[in-house]
Amino acid sequence: MSRLPDAYFALAAQGRILDHNPAALALLKTSRDSVAIRNGRLVGANPAVRTAITKALAWCAANKGTSREPGPAPVLFYRGAERMPVAMRIIPVPRALMTAAPDGLVAIAWIVDTGVLGEEVECLRKMFRLTQAEARLTAALADGASLVKAASRVDITRSTAKSHLDSIFSKTGCRRQAQLVRLIACLRGLV
Repeated sequence: MSRLPDAYFALAAQGRILDHNPAALALLKTSRDSVAIRNGRLVGANPAVRTAITKALAWCAANKGTSREPGPAPVLFYRGAERMPVAMRIIPVPRALMTAAPDGLVAIAWIVDTGVLGEEVECLRKMFRLTQAEARLTAALADGASLVKAASRVDITRSTAKSHLDSIFSKTGCRRQAQLVRLIACLRGLV
């Protein structure tokens, strides 16, 4: 289906790895200067990434999927000499899944290698589980278009765009269009 790998780590508090898939290990091999596994824990190999992972895990442990606040921002790092961006979204495990989850599970680190596909719309779709239309609208808004102009650009009505935007907010944890634009700017490495 998609050429983007679904790389993930199931994490306990302090980043202890409970489970992972081969795609996650393959990504880390090319990102050793940013993210690594040390003593069975997922850690940042540089101070900025280490701090971002620590904050995201602490938020997940404290909220366990119950907060209405936007979740932690994606942790951004780069792989290989090409410096291709990789986005890691650390999300809390919902309470409903806690009973069937491995002991100590607090978060899932879902990793998207944006350099594999090179298409921002597909990356947004995978990263936040957006529909194709929602991802196209998000990309248009992130380019600075107003909602009306973005709707026109992706060939949908204003009311459909508003409906998509509500869904986008729900899936990204954003509450306002400005937050969404800033989030996408972070993913693009602009801030």
